Amino acid sequence: VVSTQSPLTSSAKLTVVDFFATWCGPCNTIAPHFANLATQKPHVNFVKVDVDKSRELAQQYQIRAMPTFLFFKGGKVVETIEGGDWARIQSLVEEHGVAPPAAIPADDVLETMSIKDLMKIMKERHIPTAGLLERSDLVGELKRYR
Repeated sequence: VVSTQSPLTSSAKLTVVDFFATWCGPCNTIAPHFANLATQKPHVNFVKVDVDKSRELAQQYQIRAMPTFLFFKGGKVVETIEGGDWARIQSLVEEHGVAPPAAIPADDVLETMSIKDLMKIMKERHIPTAGLLERSDLVGELKRYR
C-alpha cells in the first residue's frame, strides 16, 4: 500500500493502482483477485492505495468511487475503471502490459555474446549495470538474475 505519488509515476512499465477502502465490500471481494494477478504478471506493477490513509493522493486523481483502478504507463493515466469489473481489469492488463522479455540465454550462449547484446538484455530486464566494467562482470550479473 502506498501513500505517495512517486511509485505511481516512476516506472516505464504498466502500473495498475487499486484505490480502495477497507470498509468497501466490492474492494474486499476483488482484493484477492488483484493479489493473484500480481503474482501471475511480474512484468506489471500492482499497487494498492487506501483512500482513507492517502486522502491527498485520492483527491489528486479525483477518486469518487471504490474501487477505482488507474492504469499508468510512462507516468500517465492511460485507463480508468470505476467499480470492480474484473474481466475489464484483466483485459486492460493484457492490452497494456508488455510481455516479459525472453529468458536469459544459457551460460554457453552468454559467453559468446557481444557486450552490446549483453547490455541490451540487461536493459530489457532493468538490471543495473553501474560498476560493471568488464564483459565477464556483465555475464556474471545476468547469470545471477536467471
